[in-house]
Amino acid sequence: MAFQQRKSNIELLRIVAMAMIVVYHVIIHGIAPTGILPKTIPPMLCAPVIFGVNLFVLISGYFGIKLSWRSFLSLMYIIAFYKLFHLCADTFFLKIEHPIFEWIAKPFSGPISGGGWFIDIYVLLMLSSPLLNKLLSVLNRHDYRIGLGILLLFDVGYGFLFHKHFDASGYSLLHFILLYYIGNGLQKISQKSYIASHRRRYLIILCITLTLSILLQGTQWDVRLATSYSSPLVLVGAVCLFMFFASLSISHNSIINWVASSMLPIYLIHEGGENVSHWYYSQIGTWIKELSINEFIIHTILLIIILFIFAILIDQPRKWIWKLLLTKIGST
Repeated sequence: MAFQQRKSNIELLRIVAMAMIVVYHVIIHGIAPTGILPKTIPPMLCAPVIFGVNLFVLISGYFGIKLSWRSFLSLMYIIAFYKLFHLCADTFFLKIEHPIFEWIAKPFSGPISGGGWFIDIYVLLMLSSPLLNKLLSVLNRHDYRIGLGILLLFDVGYGFLFHKHFDASGYSLLHFILLYYIGNGLQKISQKSYIASHRRRYLIILCITLTLSILLQGTQWDVRLATSYSSPLVLVGAVCLFMFFASLSISHNSIINWVASSMLPIYLIHEGGENVSHWYYSQIGTWIKELSINEFIIHTILLIIILFIFAILIDQPRKWIWKLLLTKIGST
C-alpha cells in the first residue's frame, strides 16, 4: 500500500470535518436534550454535518496509517496530554477534585479508554492497520470490489438495514475498517485526471442525499438515515464531499496544514472529559432557552470559534514537548 504525502486540499477537509463534528455535537448534546425544538428538527439540522466522523476515517484510509512505535506512542501521548488537561480543567476551573490515583492512572489509560468512543475505535483501527495495508496492497481491482461488497454487506446490510449482529449506527471497528478501505480506493481514483471534471456531480449527489434525509423524516427510517454513520445516505454523502475536496487544486499551504494538525485535540477537549463536556453543552442548552434565535446562533458560533482557537493554542506546547521527547529519545 502506497502512503500519500499530506495535501492541503485534504487537510482543509480535515478542518471542515472537525467543524462538522463540533456542530453535530452541539445539536445532539446541547440543543436536542432541552426539548425546545420539535423532535423532527434536530435530525434535519444534523443532516448537513453528520459526515464529519466518516470523513476523518476516510482521510486516514486515503493517506494510510503507518503503524510504528513512534506513531503509536504519539497517539498515546496526545491522549495522555489531554487527559491531564481535563484533570486540570476540572480542578482549577470547575472546582471538581480528583483523587491522586486518577492523576496517575488516567494519562496511561489510552489503549483502553482514549477519551470518547471515536478515539477508542481509532486505536483499534490503528493496531489493525498493518494487516489492512497488507491486504490492500495485494488486491487487484476485481478483488477490491468483492472485498468492498462484503464489507458493505456486513456493515450497511446486516448492520444498518437489518440491525443484525453489528452496530446499526456505525460505532464499530467494522465501520472504521470499511471507511479505511474506501479511503484507500478513493486515493487511487483521485489520481485520475478526470476527477476535477466531475466536481459538480459530487455536489449534486451530496445535495440529493441531504434532500432524501430531510424528505424521509416521519418514516420508520427517518432519524437513523439522517444521524447514523453507517446510513447509506451518510456514507454516500461523505464520499461525495471527500471527492469534491480531492478534486480541488490547492497547492501546499502551510497555514492550512498547521491548523489541520490540531484537529484531533479539538475533539479531545470538548468530548474527552465528562465534566468539561457537561459544562460546554449545558452552556449551549442555557443559551437556547434564554436567548433569541439570532443571539443564540451568534453566541454558539463564537463559542465554537473560541474552542478552535483555544485548542490550537493549547496544542502548541504539546507539540513542543513531544519534539523535545523525541530528541531526547533519539540521542540516547
